[in-house]
Amino acid sequence: MKKEVSWWRRSTRRFFDEFEELRQEIEEAFEELVSERPMWDVTEHALEPLVEIHERPNDIVVMVDLPLVRKEDIDLKVDEDSLVINAKMREGVRFRRWGTYQKDCEFGCLKKHIRLPVDVDPDQVKATFRRGVLTLELAKKKRKATP
Repeated sequence: MKKEVSWWRRSTRRFFDEFEELRQEIEEAFEELVSERPMWDVTEHALEPLVEIHERPNDIVVMVDLPLVRKEDIDLKVDEDSLVINAKMREGVRFRRWGTYQKDCEFGCLKKHIRLPVDVDPDQVKATFRRGVLTLELAKKKRKATP
């Protein structure tokens, strides 16, 4: 009988340990979500555009949502490990009475700094801009073969 009780305690403990691990994962995910910085900068009157990144075998595809922007108003800076996008909007976006402290603010540009998952060749960039979406194809940097 004593062996059965110890088995029951061990299996019950493992059962509750799994719930505790799940609780910790949910708590960490929620903390990440809450602790991220806001998608706007009131001091620079800039909004942060939405970005989607896909990695393919030979390149990285970055899609950036740039509403109210003309192609000629987009400024890109590509480095080996990062991408900086600045775009002036045709017309400002005004928010009135939002938040506790911000009573009235107008945003006139979109800015985003992106850390790339792998190094890219800054000279091998293909960009297209259609219907407010900027699509960048960044060629991965070729690795030198080691003997």
